[in-house]
Amino acid sequence: MAFGSTDPEVARSLDVSNGAWDGHCWMALGHYVGDASVFRTAYALPENSNLRRAVLEEFGRGRGLFLMPWTEATRIGFEYIPKYVASETELTGLIKGADAVGALSPEGE
Repeated sequence: MAFGSTDPEVARSLDVSNGAWDGHCWMALGHYVGDASVFRTAYALPENSNLRRAVLEEFGRGRGLFLMPWTEATRIGFEYIPKYVASETELTGLIKGADAVGALSPEGE
């Protein structure tokens, strides 16, 4: 395991802050899996980190959003284990929050 909590209750609710969280929020979108910060995390880790080495070998430097078909991610060695399914209410809240801070509008609009 590169990182992530082994406590099954850590990722159970998006509306409760949990100081034990030490992983990432991977998202499954249809048959795709993604993470917005796994590359930044990998690049910041020590040179001998398994995650850093795997990311550099497979993707190189300077990558941003990790998003690929689930089957392709597992083929190259990434393991994604679903822990929680967000409700429509939670997703709506996230979308409205992103819209409120301008994260959904193209620059210049």
